[in-house]
Amino acid sequence: MAITRTCSCGKLHPVGYKCPIVAARRAAQKKKSADKYKSNTERVLRSSYAWKTKSLEVRDQALHICEVCADKHLTFSAGQPVEAHHIISVRNDKDLLVDDYNICVLCRQHHEQAENGKIKKNYLLELARKRIEKNKLRVPCDSSSPPS
Repeated sequence: MAITRTCSCGKLHPVGYKCPIVAARRAAQKKKSADKYKSNTERVLRSSYAWKTKSLEVRDQALHICEVCADKHLTFSAGQPVEAHHIISVRNDKDLLVDDYNICVLCRQHHEQAENGKIKKNYLLELARKRIEKNKLRVPCDSSSPPS
């Protein structure tokens, strides 16, 4: 009688047998994680100090509120984490990694919709432009001089 083991597929197989069900699961998982970042270059760009700094800066400018929710007067992102989203993917143009006009702040729901093309890029570009214009009007507070 051959020695068997319990496979993660739930069946008993002889020791050393390569289960095709488990192999297919592993291949699908590997493909899924590889698809997230199409290239090592994109992974390096997204983990760079420049991107992390710009991402935080843009989220601060948007007051950590989803720009789509704010524009449509929705309360989805109230108290929820927000994410910086590249409107034109860095996969298509790496020079746009830290371009203010190519980044908008979205809640997870709207980020997923933007990634799937359910939110138009022109709309997102307009939101980014509005955020930039609004921040140009803000006057930084200078604590060293008394108010006049």
